[in-house]
Amino acid sequence: MKLVHWPLIGGLLHLAQQGRGWAGPQPAQMPPRCTKCNTPPSQPYIGPEPALPMPYNAVKTAIRQWAYVQANNRWQNIKCRQAKLIIQGHSSGRTRELLRLPRQKLRLATGILTGHSQLNQHLSVMGITSDPTCNYCEEGLETAAHFLCECSHFVTQRQEIWGKSYLHPSEADSVQNLVRFILKSHRFS
Repeated sequence: MKLVHWPLIGGLLHLAQQGRGWAGPQPAQMPPRCTKCNTPPSQPYIGPEPALPMPYNAVKTAIRQWAYVQANNRWQNIKCRQAKLIIQGHSSGRTRELLRLPRQKLRLATGILTGHSQLNQHLSVMGITSDPTCNYCEEGLETAAHFLCECSHFVTQRQEIWGKSYLHPSEADSVQNLVRFILKSHRFS
């Protein structure tokens, strides 16, 4: 049996409604067929009509784009003052770099990126130490941004890794360089 083209069926149904032609099976009653090989599907479709085939990659891309938008919206609405100083926004490349790190290096990098590390400012907020100033330079509060970008004690390490004595927090975007700096500083060992 040769399949009838759907626009042709639509035209025939129109004629049938006017009482002048064929009144065969309705399009919803016709069994769905694979668009590539013109065979019935292996499993019957269960769901609302009309059913349209969607390529797997199109669905996967749509979900990925939705998740990216949701992550950006959440980042804009969250109140993480120190983390937003260093992390400018959502980056899938940075995420991949972080997830490739061993657990110990990931813990150090996450602590600096979020400001939740063993630096005096965070320790004083938690009530562990009483003095939030930097033990090395004694010039300011020992925050993640101070340790990473401003502390005069770690100028040589910044010069070796980034080629600059002092950084803006947004310039510390490479996770590999961040981890190298943390390890060379010996601040957490």
